[in-house]
Amino acid sequence: MSIRTLKTYIYRACDSTLFEPNLALDLEIADLINQKKGTYPREAASFLLHFINSSDQHVAILALALLDILVKNCGYAFHLQIASKEFLNELVRRFPERPLARPSRAQYRILELLEEWKSTICVNSRYKDDLGHIRDMHRLLTYKGYKFPEAKSDSLAVLNPSENLKSADELEEEERAGKQAKLQELIRRGTPQDLADANELMKELAGYKNQVDYRAKAAEDVERVRQKANMLIEMMAGVKDGDVIGQADAFDELANAVKNAQPKIQKMVQEESDDAEAVVKLLELNDFLNNTATKYDAMKRGDWETARSINVHQLGTPPARAGGASPAAGAAPASNAQSLSLIDFDFDAPAATPAAAPQPAQTGSSAADDLLGDLASLSVQTPYGHGGNISLGAPSAPSSPPPQTQGTNNYSALDDLLGGGSSHSRNASSSSAGAFGAFGSSAPAPAAAPVSEVTINDSAALSVRMEVSRVGPAPDAPILLTAKFNNKSPQPVTDLVYQMAVPKSMVLKMQPASGVQLAPMQQNGITQVSQITGVPRGSAGVKLRWRVSYKVGGRPVEESGEATNLPVV
Repeated sequence: MSIRTLKTYIYRACDSTLFEPNLALDLEIADLINQKKGTYPREAASFLLHFINSSDQHVAILALALLDILVKNCGYAFHLQIASKEFLNELVRRFPERPLARPSRAQYRILELLEEWKSTICVNSRYKDDLGHIRDMHRLLTYKGYKFPEAKSDSLAVLNPSENLKSADELEEEERAGKQAKLQELIRRGTPQDLADANELMKELAGYKNQVDYRAKAAEDVERVRQKANMLIEMMAGVKDGDVIGQADAFDELANAVKNAQPKIQKMVQEESDDAEAVVKLLELNDFLNNTATKYDAMKRGDWETARSINVHQLGTPPARAGGASPAAGAAPASNAQSLSLIDFDFDAPAATPAAAPQPAQTGSSAADDLLGDLASLSVQTPYGHGGNISLGAPSAPSSPPPQTQGTNNYSALDDLLGGGSSHSRNASSSSAGAFGAFGSSAPAPAAAPVSEVTINDSAALSVRMEVSRVGPAPDAPILLTAKFNNKSPQPVTDLVYQMAVPKSMVLKMQPASGVQLAPMQQNGITQVSQITGVPRGSAGVKLRWRVSYKVGGRPVEESGEATNLPVV
């Protein structure tokens, strides 16, 4: 079958003469994509957009039903396509700048799908880092005023990753398929950074670097099953004669996990037949799971005498994998907790809190700040799609933000950070006829406030200069910090992340940087705007701590320091 066959199937699935979605045909299309792989996921997503944006609402609904089926059945290869800015911009191309009082059926269904994706694959998928644009589009639509319907529980259950136990071979096959899909997408994009990432990915696929011990991963999954079985035993110990359990509660969930793991454990016993020690451990675990499930079933049906006759205790020793002991339970989370320790927010008492995530009290007006904070990870390359009133823009080069005045509103700041979108949104703060003119201040903008400039960091490869100013004449007006990054080396700077922390008496809000890359010897190539409140005029100065991480020619660099007397203007 060729791509033409795929498009023919999609055309038939979106035929306006259909009274309702043809589920059998939709599933056949999903099977075809899973079988052929390669360019089929991208071709399907691209061709489907023509029907989603159809002026016929019935055709659009049929196309969205097919899209839902493909997302739920085609895995990461298709998720990678719907998470591209190209696809997302086209998906919302017919959305107006301001939401209507009552969205169309197609718009409502799109909002519903975005909510499902954002709540499931963007949170729980092992490849969630590649799906960030879905979250960004969700935040952007929320910022524009769109209301998302509550996701259906059955859809959430399908999209959330299953906790079924997998053997080492199955884990390896799944990860290889995901890497191959990502490799093809990186090569298709063809930017220098994408090609460099593709080169690294090919080395991994060839086994040249970053070889993964899938047997160790399988052992970790087996350990989680053991922990769930122990938890179920502990809960059953507190059940008294006559109690009713297993009515879609925690007992039922844990018991299902134990029962589903048994066939996989038995399969692992066959695969590990050459390792006597591993076989003994797995057989012991299998007997333990079987006794636990039998005892639970007896208690669920009220056969208390049989339940008491089954004497099962918690299994304290995790099963060892072949070739060495399995990692201890909780070892990985402890390591992750240490790796998250960045710089201190509290200047009085040390605390291990990420510097980029201060915890001020949330208010109803903080939606824009939440959006700007979540867009910090948005990596832009080149413009995609035709675009509509709402889009995730992508500038070809970082640009400095406009001067901040009292009359500038959050909407224009967002559009500049997103990289342009439409000129209509960029001119919102300067024209009362703009899309968001009604939200701006009616008072004329005051004269520009005095600006002080200090050097925060000046290392061999990177210098950071900070412009400090007030955003208004009020005594407690916030302080605006504009960090400008300069590359002093003849090599490119990539993956730049800048973080700051202030004393607890102040509140810091950091907007995302204008980019993450600097060309060799580039000056003011990246800017990042932050705002500090709680600093009255006449104060001695602002004390802050900073941390910056980046790569110079592929070599990771991390620097940190403290600015003790930042001028208060």
